[in-house]
Amino acid sequence: MALRLVVTLVVVCLFPSGLFAQSSIEPAERLRVYLDCNQCFADFIRDEVNMVEYVRDPAGADVHVLVTSSETGSGGRERTVSLLGIGRFKGIDFKMRALSESGDTEDTQRQRLATVVKIGLLNYLSIDGITGGLTVDIEQAAQPGQSGPANDRWNHWVMSLEGSVAMTGEESSRELDLQGNLGADRITDAWKITMGAEIEYQREDFDLDEDEPLRAIRNERDFDALVARSLTDHWSIGGRTSIDSSSFDNIALRAFGGPAVEYNLFPYSQYTRRQFRIGYAIGPYRARYVEETLFFTRSDTLVQQQASATLDQREPWGSLQAELEYSTFLPDPSRYRLQLEGDVNVRLARGLSLSIEGSTSRIRDQLSLPRRGVTPEEVLLRLRRLRSGYEYDVQIGLTYTFGSIFNTIVNPRFGQ
Repeated sequence: MALRLVVTLVVVCLFPSGLFAQSSIEPAERLRVYLDCNQCFADFIRDEVNMVEYVRDPAGADVHVLVTSSETGSGGRERTVSLLGIGRFKGIDFKMRALSESGDTEDTQRQRLATVVKIGLLNYLSIDGITGGLTVDIEQAAQPGQSGPANDRWNHWVMSLEGSVAMTGEESSRELDLQGNLGADRITDAWKITMGAEIEYQREDFDLDEDEPLRAIRNERDFDALVARSLTDHWSIGGRTSIDSSSFDNIALRAFGGPAVEYNLFPYSQYTRRQFRIGYAIGPYRARYVEETLFFTRSDTLVQQQASATLDQREPWGSLQAELEYSTFLPDPSRYRLQLEGDVNVRLARGLSLSIEGSTSRIRDQLSLPRRGVTPEEVLLRLRRLRSGYEYDVQIGLTYTFGSIFNTIVNPRFGQ
């Protein structure tokens, strides 16, 4: 009897379609859509745009909806919705945008994105003919991103201030973390000017049954600025500078600045889907150290050059992000750093995807390492950087899903 009950439960779980009567309207009769996005209110879209059937794998879809997101110059978000036809709709593609301002609420952003997705899908629904049960309401309203007022008293400048205090503790230890950030950006089609400063102070106290508690203090300060001018749809020029200090890196003050150039293999107009940027910068480098370094010096004056190649691509088959950076000092090119990092996510077959994420570095530019030995306390409390010739980390994952291809229903009970 018990065995018969177990067999019955297994059959019900594996073959529900064969045991229960089907509804009068099959999911297969509706337009099948695969929603491909990160942090795009996917549950809300599936619930709001409900005139189609959502599937969990692009192989079973009629339309692949690919949503990419970028920050606008005013601090808002531009979400690009690419609708790619599959199968009988192959070659029928559309691209639309949903724009939001920095002050928009999350509900405003997701409503606007859902509207754009709905309008885009109507193009495919109209090919098969519009049947009863579908209504469309149109409301004309001003959209963010359209031409603004003739007089902008801020001249496209956007400033931001941020500060935070964090405190944690228990009977034998306490931690205080103070952070402050200041940013100023001016973004237009021709110019990109960004400036940012950050200050961080961390203090930890440990009661070790001694006369005085053990105290660890870390200070970090940095300032970065970039000025870039668009030349063509592939070329840009500009200049960049950075100033920083770090107790962890034994740096009292370090500064770099110089001209920079960048070439994008793809037109910048395709930035939401793919970019391959090659950049180069060179300029004077000046550093002053807290303690004497391994090279018996308290300061350095050199020339630093930096080169980078960045690939960023999102396609129906998956996504790929990779960056290769190389920097060296002149007149001694033996002091260099080569770093490669990236992540890739590829759909290998129906329901099967591969993800690889990692980074590796060849390090030969640790100019600021203190000459004196590092104490065990400084190592354990992460107060001093250790000498290293390389770094690496890697993560590989496989995901396989199977079962029903439909992914339309959203059930919010007990959370997500």
